[in-house]
Amino acid sequence: MMMSTTDPKHSDNDRQKVLSTYDQLAHAVETVGYRHNPIYLARKAVVDWDLMHTAGIVGKSVLNVGCFEPIDELIWAPSVAEWTAVDLTPQAIETARRMVDRHLAPDIARKVKLLVMDAQKLEFPDNRFDVAVSFSVFDHIPDSVVRRNAVREMARVVKPGGYVVISVPNRHSYYRYMYERNVRRGVQLDVGYQYFYSRSELRNELLNSGLRIVRFTSDMKNIGDLPKFARALLMPLVLFGDRMGFLAQKP
Repeated sequence: MMMSTTDPKHSDNDRQKVLSTYDQLAHAVETVGYRHNPIYLARKAVVDWDLMHTAGIVGKSVLNVGCFEPIDELIWAPSVAEWTAVDLTPQAIETARRMVDRHLAPDIARKVKLLVMDAQKLEFPDNRFDVAVSFSVFDHIPDSVVRRNAVREMARVVKPGGYVVISVPNRHSYYRYMYERNVRRGVQLDVGYQYFYSRSELRNELLNSGLRIVRFTSDMKNIGDLPKFARALLMPLVLFGDRMGFLAQKP
């Protein structure tokens, strides 16, 4: 979860809604978090972790923008040289630190740095990390300018030849329909605010940040052992997955 100042298109209520929601969730995720949800983990695996695997993070320095519940830290910290994660609120970082220290061996936990920091003003020098990732984070930022600035900051702090991996919810998905239907019905949602990206919008933000697109995927990608013709027929479905992401490289 990462937030910052809102623009005139969004009221302070959007920002406060997200902040208060995540403050309420901070303690709950320590016992009942998304890491216990098999559907969430499956979607995360076929998008986020598949793109990270393509980037090749073993033995690398990695930045995670927006950690909150530190699922990625718990899974990937043993494989990297160093893992730095940032989030906007002290409570989010304190929660993540307790979970990392509780679930990882001390020598692995020491590789994980958790810092309070604004996504659009990363306090790192240029070309600092091998890989920068952000998973289902930018969609909780109401301000479009802040979202774009955050992508540019990720590109700035990655080394030439390094990678940026970002995943977000898809505007052209059944999930968006269900989400908006629940909002209209007044159903209480646990994310406070959510913005749905189109594939082209996220792609353009990466390109405008000086990055080169390497790969796109979504949780509708066919991963089964089907005949080639069947895989070809199903391929267009990748555009309509609930969760989608890009792997991009800094020239």
